[in-house]
Amino acid sequence: MAIKEIFSIKYGALAMLVLQNTFLVVFMRYSRTTDGPMYASSTAVATMEVWKLIFNFIGFSYSRKAFVGI
Repeated sequence: MAIKEIFSIKYGALAMLVLQNTFLVVFMRYSRTTDGPMYASSTAVATMEVWKLIFNFIGFSYSRKAFVGI
């Protein structure tokens, strides 16, 4: 295991969270300004939190394999 792997996981996770939050804001702004049925903003936020949980499980399993050597 190299230090380089730890930094790549850390910065990769940071980049994923920044992109996810940026897309959430942009898509919510776009969907609120167009015509169509409205939705509760809490639904969009809850959906993004579920996606974040899924990505965290994937990242955890990847990092565990890197540390254990599986």
